[in-house]
Amino acid sequence: MRKFYIADPHFGHENVIKHSNRPFASIEEMDQSLICNWNSVVESEDQVYIIGDFLFRSSNTPGYYLDQLKGRKHLIRGNHEQWTQKVDVEKYFESVSTYLETNDEDKHIILFHYPIGEWARYYQGSIHIFGHIHNSTQSPVFNSIWRKREC
Repeated sequence: MRKFYIADPHFGHENVIKHSNRPFASIEEMDQSLICNWNSVVESEDQVYIIGDFLFRSSNTPGYYLDQLKGRKHLIRGNHEQWTQKVDVEKYFESVSTYLETNDEDKHIILFHYPIGEWARYYQGSIHIFGHIHNSTQSPVFNSIWRKREC
């Protein structure tokens, strides 16, 4: 059993192609590529942590995607998880939370959709995995936390 981490797949969200400069001509192409790539590496017993924004404004149901994706899924809610109120999340997910602390081999890991400046066990080498800012390193949050500063 392996562990995988993904944030912001935005299944069904056509505008994310343009806003995040994704290399797809259509939402159908993006969705099928995400599903194919996911299933090419994830096995049925692998743990997959989805760190927010699984889908947004999709014309397909959440089950359309979740039924096709391999692995034992854990959802960490992002800002686009309103859809979870319309489905039986226990059918699809091992766990659903807003913030999750877990271990991966010898590392303590914090999973939260939004970037934060410090987290549990930060000074003991804990890792924070987040999403939300997509591929934008121009985000004010990204720059205030992660930018190398000249002193």
